[in-house]
Amino acid sequence: MCEVHEPNGFVIQYWKRFVRRTYRSLRKYRYSSSSGVKYWLATRVLHRRLWRVDRQAMALGLSLGLAVAMLPPAPVQTVAATTLAILCRANVPLAAAAVWVSNPLTWLPLLHFQENLGRSILFGFSAGEERVGIERISSLTLGVTLSAAVLAVASYCIFHFMWGIFAGKGASGNKQ
Repeated sequence: MCEVHEPNGFVIQYWKRFVRRTYRSLRKYRYSSSSGVKYWLATRVLHRRLWRVDRQAMALGLSLGLAVAMLPPAPVQTVAATTLAILCRANVPLAAAAVWVSNPLTWLPLLHFQENLGRSILFGFSAGEERVGIERISSLTLGVTLSAAVLAVASYCIFHFMWGIFAGKGASGNKQ
C-alpha cells in the first residue's frame, strides 16, 4: 500500500524562514538611494499591488498573459509576461499562469488558426492555393497580432464583468 507523507515540519519552517529573510533583505532597499539590482527588485517586483487580489491588476495581468500566450511558441513567454506585468503594474502570478494557455499541445493548432485568420484577412476567403515565403509570414504575423489584441481586450472585459457578478453575491457586499 502506498502512503502519502506530509512534508516534514522542519522543511516547512525552513522554507518560511527563507522566504521571510529574503523578503526582508530586499525590502530594506526600498528606502535606500542606491540604484542597483536589489533596489530595482525591492521597488518593482515586490510592490504590493503586483501580488494582491485586486480587480484592476488581475484583469490587466490576465489580459497581458493571454496576449503574450498568442505569440509564437518561445521559451521566454512566461518571462515576457512577468516583465510586462511588472512594468504595467499588473498581477504577476495571473500573468505568468495565463501564458500556459498555449502549452506544447496547443501550439500547432493555434499557429494554424492564426495563419488561416491572417490569410483570410489579407487574401480573402477564396485564396485556395498555398502561399509561400513572405506571404505566409505576413499572414501569420497579422493573425498573431489580431488574435492577441482581440483576446486581450475580450479577457479584460469578461474578467471585469465576471468580477462584478461574483462580487455582488458575496456576503460582505464589498465591490472594488
